[in-house]
Amino acid sequence: MLNNRNYMSINNTKEKQFNISPTGYQHNQENVPPSPIVIHHENHDTGDFNNHVTSYSPTHEGGGSSSSLSSNQFDGRRGWIVLTGLFIIHLFVALHLFWGVMQDYYIREGKSLSPDKSQIMYLTLVGATFQTLFKSCVFIGTLLYTFIGIRLTLLLGIVLLTGGLLLASFTNSIWQLYITYGLCSGLGSAIISAVGLRLSPMWFKKYRSTTSGILSSAVTGSGIILPPIAERLNVSIGVAWTYRIFALIILSSGLIAYPLIKEPEKDAIKEHQKPKQQRRDLFGFSLLKNLDAVIWIMVGPIHLFSAFIMVVFVPSTVTSSGLLGVQGALCVTVLCAGATVGGATNGLLADKFGNLNIFITSMCVCTLTVFFIWIPAHNLMFFMVFCAIAGVFYPCYFSVSIGLRGITYLFAILGPFVATYLETINSSMPPYFYCKIVAGSGFAVCALLGLIIKLRMDSRVFIKI
Repeated sequence: MLNNRNYMSINNTKEKQFNISPTGYQHNQENVPPSPIVIHHENHDTGDFNNHVTSYSPTHEGGGSSSSLSSNQFDGRRGWIVLTGLFIIHLFVALHLFWGVMQDYYIREGKSLSPDKSQIMYLTLVGATFQTLFKSCVFIGTLLYTFIGIRLTLLLGIVLLTGGLLLASFTNSIWQLYITYGLCSGLGSAIISAVGLRLSPMWFKKYRSTTSGILSSAVTGSGIILPPIAERLNVSIGVAWTYRIFALIILSSGLIAYPLIKEPEKDAIKEHQKPKQQRRDLFGFSLLKNLDAVIWIMVGPIHLFSAFIMVVFVPSTVTSSGLLGVQGALCVTVLCAGATVGGATNGLLADKFGNLNIFITSMCVCTLTVFFIWIPAHNLMFFMVFCAIAGVFYPCYFSVSIGLRGITYLFAILGPFVATYLETINSSMPPYFYCKIVAGSGFAVCALLGLIIKLRMDSRVFIKI
């Protein structure tokens, strides 16, 4: 799920500070050259470093970063109009949030798209393909923006997202869903996300954190409204028309948003980098020189597949317990509502207690809720409690990043594959037992890797990091 766009700032000085922002992002201060990863910290009277996370500030040939805009370009009425357009189109980029409902309907109604024994695995990998491309291919949208500009990039994203859903309505085999829903719609969502990531900082200075939170709420908000709508449509008019109606909704939203979205005036933007240098910085290979950064990069795909398994299999675990499909969709809504609240909550706690400390704590809570609430859950109350708690804490690592860190998300597809493969070879355990085990174990590994980073930075347990 695309929540707050978060970035990590690494300082390779002797103090070896490593700053991770679990929620929200701040942006480059004036006179700081834009870069995909910017290092900025202040030395206070206490001698400690207070690291500030800075975000990717876009530049392109003939374009520049938000820091180069004239003061009257920031925070004005035109910027809020652009943000409105971005909000409208971002409401529907996170389609993986309703895939669990679609997958459960396919299985529950016996809609065979593949060999019955492997149906769960293949369907799960369809959603995992969308999720993985959505997270890992944001850099494609960034590169497209460099070459063809913001309007054509946005238009391409809308066409891919809408076209993928429309073509998915005509599918009758699993490989067709991989191409339509997984590949086309996944790339479309990634490209649209890149547009929001690059354009919003160009219009705002004082309200940058606020605007990033607004876009994040749009993404998680889709998880609140889409699952119950999808369940109702599946039951009443069928899966094919569900895809078509969603395609029509997204196309209509795109047509409304498109004229609202534009760059600042060209004469207010200065050119900062040559295209070759910009594209080289985009991939951020210098991160590999820092071991803490490498460990943090490893956390990304592990967290992603754990979160994906949880979101996708909540509806199936609910209906396998004898409850209704609409109740499974309701649980996903609660999960996403918790994520919306959790984004702001995690940010406030991180400011007070330290970003890395809150990340480790959140992953521990997710692990405990999976093993002690989700696995033994057998009625709606247990499922709702699990979704409410896990929803608040699991979005703590949402670094939808570009370049090298984003590409590593491709490995996240291995988690759902392993989980569903275990389901197909062992039927002696309760339904979806191994999916829950893999998700809980993934959150535990995230907590462990976070703890390793913390101990490498400072061995004191209660130090704020």
